[in-house]
Amino acid sequence: RISGLFAARNINIDSLVVSSTEIRDISRMTIVIKGGKEVLNQAKAQVEDLVPVWAAYEVDEKSAVSREMCLVKVNTIPAKSKRESDSDVPPLITSHLQLQAIQNLVNVFSGRLLDITHDSCIVSLCAKPKRVAAFLKLLKPFGIIEVAKSGSMVMMRGLLEDADGSKDQETEDTEAVDATQLPPG
Repeated sequence: RISGLFAARNINIDSLVVSSTEIRDISRMTIVIKGGKEVLNQAKAQVEDLVPVWAAYEVDEKSAVSREMCLVKVNTIPAKSKRESDSDVPPLITSHLQLQAIQNLVNVFSGRLLDITHDSCIVSLCAKPKRVAAFLKLLKPFGIIEVAKSGSMVMMRGLLEDADGSKDQETEDTEAVDATQLPPG
């Protein structure tokens, strides 16, 4: 219903993630859209009008933590070039060197190597969306076979308190969830 609602108003969804929450029978939807304040306000108002929506919040990078998960299958056999075919380096060594280079890149990004076969490997990364995009760009020359991304998952930051007990001015403006408006459970 939400994707149809946005499509009817020409609002493009960049990412849509749905997951269960700590409250039974309540799911969390994280919808990422890009646009000006007017587009964001229109989208928020439209979502809030849907009957099963308990709350809709607009968040930015300062008030929330955002992460994206990706799985990438990468070729471990280097692409053959005319220059490489004349080389005296055995294919097994070039394949090992490519896998080692992929592992080094995965380590730099604090990712994980999940699976290795004779011709490919699967790596995972959970990071900010821009970091995931940079990771994919750097893996491209190795030969990306397949990519699966989760979309952005977002969680509001907690309010910070100074030593004197006063709340941080930057996060104080963030709307708090009214627990009385949530269903029982």
